Amino acid sequence: MIPRIIGILISFILLAAPAVAGSNEVGNKGNIPELIEGLKGWDRNAIQANSDALFKIGRPAVPYLIKALKNDDPGVRNAAARLLGDLQAEEAVIPLGELLNDPKYWVTRSAVFSLGNIGTPAAIPILKKALKHYKDKVQEAALWSLDELQDKSSIPEVADMMLSSQDQYIRWQALLVLKSLQEGVEIKFLIDTLQDPKAKATTRRTAATLLGELKVESAVPALIEAIDAKDPNLRWRAIEAVGKIGAIQARAVIEKKLKDPDQNVKMFAIGTLGRMGSKESVPALSRMLAAKSPDLKKNTIRSLGKIGGEKAARAVREMLADRDPYVRAIAIETLVDLDDRSVVEEIKLLASDRSPIVRTTVMYALGELRAASAKDTLQAALTDKNIWVKEEAERALKKIGP
Repeated sequence: MIPRIIGILISFILLAAPAVAGSNEVGNKGNIPELIEGLKGWDRNAIQANSDALFKIGRPAVPYLIKALKNDDPGVRNAAARLLGDLQAEEAVIPLGELLNDPKYWVTRSAVFSLGNIGTPAAIPILKKALKHYKDKVQEAALWSLDELQDKSSIPEVADMMLSSQDQYIRWQALLVLKSLQEGVEIKFLIDTLQDPKAKATTRRTAATLLGELKVESAVPALIEAIDAKDPNLRWRAIEAVGKIGAIQARAVIEKKLKDPDQNVKMFAIGTLGRMGSKESVPALSRMLAAKSPDLKKNTIRSLGKIGGEKAARAVREMLADRDPYVRAIAIETLVDLDDRSVVEEIKLLASDRSPIVRTTVMYALGELRAASAKDTLQAALTDKNIWVKEEAERALKKIGP
C-alpha cells in the first residue's frame, strides 16, 4: 500500500513540475528540435539545461545542430556552434567555417573556438582566414585555436599578425603562439623584418619594439643599425629598445642622436642615456641643457639625475636660473633626489620666485634636505598667498624639527 502511495505522489510531482525542454526522454531524437528551440531567449538557466540535454544526446543531435547554424536567432547559432565543438563533430567543420561571415562577431568567435576543439586538418585554412577577421576577439580565438592544434603551417600567417596587427594585445598573443609553435622562430622573424629595408615601415617599428620588450640581446647589432634608419619613428623605437635591453655598447651611437633633426628621436636618446646610467654621457647630455625646447631640457635634467655624480649635479644646478618655471622646479626636485645639500643656499634664493610652482618645490626641497638654515625662509612662506606653498612650508618645518 505504501509503495503505491509513494508512486502516486511521485507521478503527481512530475506532472506538476514545469518541464525544461528536453528534461525528459533525453535520448529521444524526436525531442531534439524542441531542445534546439529552447536555446532561444534570455533565460540562461533554460538555455544551459537545453544545451546539456543536447550534449547528452550526443551524435544523433549533430545533424540538427548543423542545421541550427543557419537559424535566424543568433543565440541558437551561437549555442549550436559551441555544442558542435564540444561534440567534436568533424562533419561540422565546413558549416562552422561559413559562420566567419556571421553578422554577430560573438557567433563567429564561438565557431572559431569550436573549430579548434574539433581539431581536424580541414579546420586549419578556416582558422587562418579568421586571423584576418575585422574583430580582434575573433582574431584572438583563431590564435588560441591554432596554438591548440600546433599546426606549423600557420607560422607565416601568425608571424604576419604579430607584426601588422593594430592591436598591441593581439600582436603579443601572436608572438606567444609563434613561440609555442616553434621555439625561437618569433625572434628570427622579428630580426629579419627589422633588417629588411623592403618591409613596411610599420612592421619594422613593431619588430624593434617587440625586440626591446623581449630584451633580445642577439638583436642589438640589428637595433644599432636601425638607429640610423631613414624613418624617424624606427630610429626612436630602436633607441628605446636598446635601452630596455641595456646595451651599453650602443651609447656612442645614441649620443650622436642628440643632434637628430627629429624631436622624438632626441627625447628618446636623452631618456635612454639616462637609463643606461653611464657617467661618460654626462658631457653630451649637459650640452642639451642649452636647447630651446623646455621639454628637452626637462628630460635631460631627469636623465642627469638618474646618472648622478658631481658633474651631473653641477649641470643641473645651472638650470635653477632657467627662464621656464617648470624647468626650474624639475631642477630643484632632481637636486633633492641627488641629495645635494650644498645647493640649499641657491634653492633658498628661489623662495620668492614669481611662480608658485617653483616656490612650492622650494619648500618641499628644503624639508627633504632637512635644511635647518632655511627655517626663517620657511617661516616667511607661511604667509604666502598660495595655499600649496604654505602647506609645503608647514610640512618642511615639521620635518626639520625644533
